[in-house]
Parts: sequence; C-alpha cells; structure tokens
Amino acid sequence: MKHDAHTATSWWSIGEWRLGWKVVAVLAVPMLIAVVLGAFRIQAELAEASRLSSSSERVLAVPAALHLEEALYDLAVASSAGTETTTATTAVNDSMQELVTAGRSFQADDVLNDKVTQALEDSTSIVDEVAAGAVAPARLVTLVNEVSTNISSAFTDVINTSQRPILRQRGGEFSSLWEARRALSDQRVLFGSGRLDQQTRTALATTAGIELAALDKVLPPDESDSSPTTVAISALRTSAQSRIAEIGATSSSSPLSSQIDIGLQTSSDQYDDVTDAAVEQFGASVTAESNTARTAALRDTALVLGAVLAALVIALIISRSLVDPIRRLRFAALQASRRGLPEAIERIRSGEKISDLEIPRVPVHTHEEIGQLARAVDDMHGQAISLAGEQATLRRQVNDMFETLSRRNKSLVEQQLGLIEQLEQDEDDPKRLENLFRLDHIAARMRRNGENLLILSGTESRRGRTAPIQLADALRASVSGVEDYLRVGLGQMPSAVISGQASADVVHIVAELLDNALRYSPPESTVTINAARTNDSSMLVEVADLGLGMSTADLVDANGRLASGGEMTPDTARHMGLFVISRISLRHNISVRLRPTGNAPDRAGITASILLPAALLEAHPSDTATAPHPSPAHLGALARNAAPVQVPPVSPPPVRAPEPTVAEAYSMGAQAPTMSAAGLPQRQPGNTVRAVLPTPVDGAPTSVTSQLGAPTSVESIGLPRRTPGASGAPGIGDPVAAAPTPEPSASPAERFVAPTETVSPEPSAEPAPRHRLSSPTPTNTAAFFSSRARDGFPPRSGTRTTEFSDQPVAAAPAASPIYARMVSEWLVDPTAGTTSATGEVVWTTEADQGWLAARASFELPVTRIADSGLPIRDRGARLVPGTVGGTNAPVRSGTHRQSTDPENVRRGWSDYQSGVSRGRRRSTENTVGSTTPSGANVRNDEGEQ
Repeated sequence: MKHDAHTATSWWSIGEWRLGWKVVAVLAVPMLIAVVLGAFRIQAELAEASRLSSSSERVLAVPAALHLEEALYDLAVASSAGTETTTATTAVNDSMQELVTAGRSFQADDVLNDKVTQALEDSTSIVDEVAAGAVAPARLVTLVNEVSTNISSAFTDVINTSQRPILRQRGGEFSSLWEARRALSDQRVLFGSGRLDQQTRTALATTAGIELAALDKVLPPDESDSSPTTVAISALRTSAQSRIAEIGATSSSSPLSSQIDIGLQTSSDQYDDVTDAAVEQFGASVTAESNTARTAALRDTALVLGAVLAALVIALIISRSLVDPIRRLRFAALQASRRGLPEAIERIRSGEKISDLEIPRVPVHTHEEIGQLARAVDDMHGQAISLAGEQATLRRQVNDMFETLSRRNKSLVEQQLGLIEQLEQDEDDPKRLENLFRLDHIAARMRRNGENLLILSGTESRRGRTAPIQLADALRASVSGVEDYLRVGLGQMPSAVISGQASADVVHIVAELLDNALRYSPPESTVTINAARTNDSSMLVEVADLGLGMSTADLVDANGRLASGGEMTPDTARHMGLFVISRISLRHNISVRLRPTGNAPDRAGITASILLPAALLEAHPSDTATAPHPSPAHLGALARNAAPVQVPPVSPPPVRAPEPTVAEAYSMGAQAPTMSAAGLPQRQPGNTVRAVLPTPVDGAPTSVTSQLGAPTSVESIGLPRRTPGASGAPGIGDPVAAAPTPEPSASPAERFVAPTETVSPEPSAEPAPRHRLSSPTPTNTAAFFSSRARDGFPPRSGTRTTEFSDQPVAAAPAASPIYARMVSEWLVDPTAGTTSATGEVVWTTEADQGWLAARASFELPVTRIADSGLPIRDRGARLVPGTVGGTNAPVRSGTHRQSTDPENVRRGWSDYQSGVSRGRRRSTENTVGSTTPSGANVRNDEGEQ
C-alpha cells in the first residue's frame, strides 16, 4: 500500500517534520557537538606535538649557540689580556658557521630567525673591532652580552611556550645554568691581567654574585644529590663563593690573586661539561614529550572517532526500535482504514458473520507505549467492525421491516383499488364517481410510492418473467402512471419490442420521469415523448418538458448520481425519484441522462434521455406484419406494477388521413367537455366519437356496433359509452343458470347474429390476427380512470375495423347465453359467425328462456342522462324475471342473496391458494398474471397482483 504523498511544508515548521527526521535531528545535534569538541582536542594535541617536534629541532642548535658564545668570550679575554687573538678569532668564525648550519630550524619562525641573524652580525662586528685595536674590557663585555642575549632568547621562547611541566622545569634549569655561565664568562673578561681598578673589582664581585644566584636556581642549596651534575654545580657554587670572598678580602691597592684566574678557568671547563649534559637532557625530554604528544593526538583521534561511531550505532539501534514500530503501526492503521475495514463492512453487509472474519492485528508486540497504542488501534478496529456488524444487522432488520410493511401496504392498496373499481362500476352519482376517481388516483400513487420504498430498502421487486411488450404500449402504460396524463403527448414511436424481464422497470422509469416533468413544468405546457433507434440497434427514448431548468452544477450532480446508482443520504427522500431511476437503470444497464431542452440557461426545460441497450430489445417485426398485442392481463400487470392511472384511449388512426389528437377531438365535437373540480372531463349527452374515428378509403363512414348488434355511443373524451345490455352478459349479482353440455358441432359464438364485415382495402397486406383488443367493444367508462388496463384498450393501426349490422337482438336465433357467458371472451373471435353452415340452431336448454329474458332486460333504452353524461339507472328496472330455482321452488321475498357458510368459502379459497402456490413452485416457468376461472387475478406469495 502506498503511503500518502507528503505535502510541501517549510523546513522551519518542525512540527511537520517526519518522525525519522525528528529522530535524526535529536541524535545529530549532540553527536555533532561531540565531534566538534573532539576535533578541537585532536587539533590541540596535534599542534602541541608539532611544537614539541620543532622544539626538539631547535634544541639541537643550542650547542652551536653556546660554542659561538664561548668563542666570543675567549676573544674578549684575549683582547683584554693583550695576548694573541688570531686563534680566538678563528674559533669565533668556526662557531658562527656552525650556528648558521644549525639555525636553519629557526627559518620557519621569522622572529627567531631575525634574532639569530642579528647575533651573527654582532659577532662579526666584535671580531672586526678586536682586530682593529685594543677594546676596553667593559666595552667587550657589553658587546658579547648583546650577542649572548639574542642567541639565548631564540631558545628561551621555545622553553617558555611549552605547556609540558617537565619541559618547563628542564627549560628553567637550563636557562639558569646558561645565565650562570654567562656571568662566569663576564668575570673572565673583567679579570684580564689582574690589575683592576675599584670599579672593575666591584663589577667583578657583582658578576660573581649573579653567578651564585643563577646556580641557586639550578640547584637549591639544601638539595643534595650524588649525580655528577649535582656535584659539579655544587663545586661551581663553592668556587663562586670563594671568589667573592677573596675579592672582598683584597684591598683596592693590591692586585687580585692569580688563584682567581685559575678558578675562573676551572669553572669555565666545568660549565662546559654541565651545559653539555643539560642540553642533552633537555633535548631528550623535548623529544620524549613530542612523541608523547603525537601519540596522544593519535589516541584521542581514535577515541573520538570510535566514540562517534559507537554513538551512531547506538543511536541507530534506539531510533530503529522507535521508528519501526511506529511505521508498522501507521501502515497497519492505514491498511485497516482504507482496505481492511471497508472490505470487512462489505462482507458483513453481504451476510457474513463477524465471527467468521479474521481481524488482522498490528504487528507490534512490545509492552511499552507504542505497543499499548497498537493494542488500542486493534481494539478500535474490532469495535469498528462490531459497530459495522450491528449497523448492518440493524439495517437488514429495518430493511426487512421496511419491505414487509411496504408489501403489506401495497397489498392493502391493491385491495383498495379493487374495491374502488367495483364502487366506480356500481356508482351512478357523478359527484360520488368523481370522488371515487380521486381516491383511485391517490391509491395508485400510494402503490407506486410503495414500489419506490421497496427499492429504497434495497429489495428488488419480486416479479416473475413477463411477456415481451411493444415499446408504444410500454410508453402508454407509463403515461397512465401519472395523474396529469392529458398533458403528455406521444411523438415519433418506432416499432420495437421490450423483453419481458425489463418491461415493467422501463415503464417505471418513464413514469417517474414523466411525473417529474409534469410537476416542474407549467400547467398549460405539454410534455412530449419521442423514441428513435440508434446505430447500434439500441433505443433512445426522450422525455422533454418546457418547465424549470437546472443549473450546470445541478445537472452534473444529477447525472453523476444517475450513473453511479446514488447513495442513501438524508437527501434521498427529497430526490426519491432520481434515486429509484438510478437503481433500476443500473439493474438493466440502462443509461439515463439529463440535459437542457433549449439553449436558454433559465426556464429552458429538461430533456431526459433513456438509452435502452439492444440486449433489452427483442427482434422487432417486419414492416408487413403487425406486432401482436399484449394480452390484457399482461397490460394490467404492467399498469399495476408501474402505473397509477389508466392511459387515455387513443382513437385508431386512419389509413391515409392523420390521426386527430384528443384536443382536436374536443374541438371537432358539438360541445367542448366541461372539467370537474378534480380536473376530470365531464361527459355530455349527445357527444360522439365520430369526429375522431377514421374514415374508410372509399369515403363511407365507419360505424361501431356492439357484439350483439346494438350501436354503442362514444363519449367526448374518446371513450365509448356503455350501453345497458350490449355485452349480452348478466349484471353483477344476477342469478346464473347451469349450462348444459354443448355439442361440438357448433361453436358458442354462432348463437349471436352474424355481423357484416367491412375491411379497408389493403390488398398487399395480410389480414391482422383477430384479437379482442382489435375490435371496438363496449367499454366500462370507469376503466378510463382506473389504475389497471382492461378490455377497453384502444386499437392500433393495422387492425381491422368491422362494421356490424343493426339487426335487433330478437331477430337472432336462440342461443345458449349460459355457455356463452362461461366461455372466456378472449378465446372467442367476436367477428365469427353464430350459426352453422345450415343456419339452424344446434341445441337449446330450458334455462335459455331465462337468459333471453335477462338479455332483453338489458336492452331497455336510457331515459335519463346526468349532466356529466352518465346514464341514470332505475333501480330494479333490469332485474331478471323469475327465480333461479325450478317452478316448484319456494318463492322468496326480498332481493338478498342465498346465505352461504363463510367458513366453507374461506376454506375453499385457502385450498385454492395453496394449490396455486404449490403449482407455481413446481413450475419450470414462472408466470405472472395467472387468473381464476372467473378472470380474477390471484395474488402471489408476496402480496403483489
């Protein structure tokens, strides 16, 4: 798993540093300080070693400087004594050359090099001055002291700058010894030939005192040692003390004793030995200290480097023990939050138990703070999964309750709709009928809301496989699903067949889009539906309105939710239609998109495009064949599943002339229909549908008759008016006589009057198959506002239009109305003949007289018509005379039915329901719309019809 990319932050923001950098900073600061201090110490050690090495080289030049100083004193003594100075001058020149050779070590130091050079120049001046003539002893002492001072200062600086205690001690002793020797050399120059004045004697005694003081610095008087150097220094101290005493004892007028001269010479020889030993000892000490300093510098360097490396190793180990657990903790937490927890939640939602899930633990097993934090993260992960499981369980329970309540409400709504439909059929009062229509609309919308609630709960509708349906029929069913259906206009409609698995969902999608378009468009505007086939054999259906538009951001958001299926959010209830459309479209891979209808950004309307993939479309019929009509039961199932209001019947289009719309039918009638308070058209007496019926090619008007030959009037809204007794069937609650067994020689339909058939001339086309929907039959006007499609679905183009004769019913041969009623009218061709080839009646029964009387009672003319156009019935005027029983049956008073044991009826229906359920479970093909022998729909196990 990739880590998050770190955002660019300032290096000065320490709080935003990564943990690794913080640990490096914490360890690097003290390590850097330690390295710097160690480097300083190593540098100091190396510098001390370098100084000691230079000092050892300079110490090697000390004997040459002492030799030059001794040669100069010898020259001064010879000059003051008046003896030959050639040998002394040669010794001075040799000593100068020796010092020049040994003094190369001073060339690195300009100050010391200048002093040595000055001493050599002063020595040359003394030699020249002595060679030029006699020089006073005091003058010689001054010149030689200047040279000696310059030479000794070059070495005393090395001695005094050393930080080594042993070198400082050895250097101090050597400097005091050198000073004592210089004082002895001054005494030799001052003594001369021994004839000294008082001032010279005083200077001689003072110089002897300086020598004695210098010797005391080299070796204190109370210190005793048996070493040769100590013995020699003690002898030099004794000689100096005796000279001071002898000079003081000799009077100023008497010459000094020659023993003083001998003692000075002896002391000079002793100083040579002591000085050589001191120089050798000091040089050895300097060399040893130099080696020691160099060794210490190397040792300190190794120690510092080793300490730094050890500190780095320890720091890395500690930092690794700190950073690695945190890194593992971070990785595990991110993986749990981004992959583990979502996957676990999805598995829990899919029904897997929490006990079957393996919750990964953070791979940190220590007991310190980081380990405790890892255990806390594990606990949080487990609690989150437990909470997700509880939420999933609660959601499933809520969804189950939601689904159960929705299905129960839907079942109740279906029962309510059936009851409302019965009330509509039996109601004569227009005001009450209008209220019943309103109840029908409300109940139908409640049913569709129930379907939406099932989708919101995540439950797919439990529909079986239905038969394919024409695209036009599906769109008509969608139009019937909206309340304001009169504002919907059907445009271009290509021939296409929608597969049964998606037909109901397509109807639901279009109904939701129509409902939304009608709600957000002006009441006077029209919502149009157009369809077209695309290049890839898909079908594009567009629902366009001219109402309120949507902003670009809202359109993008809505299209995104339509494409993704939407999420269950608090706004889902406000956009329930959009959510339902997205869920249904994802189920069948249907693409739904919204776009502006016009170019104006505001109030341009919205066009919804529904792209039905080719997989949902079956092979459409050829141009020469007419697509088969879906069965009424199938259309009724579609209307029940997705449509709250019955689609308005549309008049069949003529062969050549364009079909007039409903509005044109209004304008072509004698009087425009009036609208009720509920927005429903009121029927007016005398209005017919001839203005909207097609005209045959030959110009003869097309008449519409009933199956029994009675003319059927049509309301102004395009619906045929019910004519009492036109169907030839008994009314609700009429007694039904038992039918005898028919003979196979004649069909039941042959007992009706043979109609005269007039067909539009189309020689090149085959006649369309006969179907109940293809012939104009008496229609229940309540079906116009019902939520279920029934017999009165309008015929389509391509079906045959038949003109029946107006013969009276009495002229027809006697028929068997019992058998004709029992046989399903959908299995009978209404245009077929009613007699045999010979024109004779095949068989009759005793009960036929009762049925003929019942049929005659339905032919009573309508005497009163209400303002809304509905006929006003007279109660009891159409009761069948006689009784159900035989002639010997007792006559009952009143109109109540024969009492039946409710328990037997309930038991019979329960057995029937159980048998139907078992048959459905064992059936290899799940069908929808199974009916009872009487044509009533049977509810499935889920409560749907």
